[in-house]
Amino acid sequence: YVGETEVRTLRPQVNSTEIDNPRTWATYSVCEIMAERSRYGQPIRCVAIHPAYDNPTMSSSTEVRFDVRC
Repeated sequence: YVGETEVRTLRPQVNSTEIDNPRTWATYSVCEIMAERSRYGQPIRCVAIHPAYDNPTMSSSTEVRFDVRC
């Protein structure tokens, strides 16, 4: 998400087993966000949803603020 707008990935997510524990998995997705002055300070949030997360939303998220310097 950028602000409250969902950003779609450029290609399907990639899943692979962890090197040190083949019983666990790592996944990643790539998206492209244009660096525009109007986005400065907006939150960029990544949300993972999986039934194994022990909370009512079955999700985990992390957030940073858009800050690009030229």
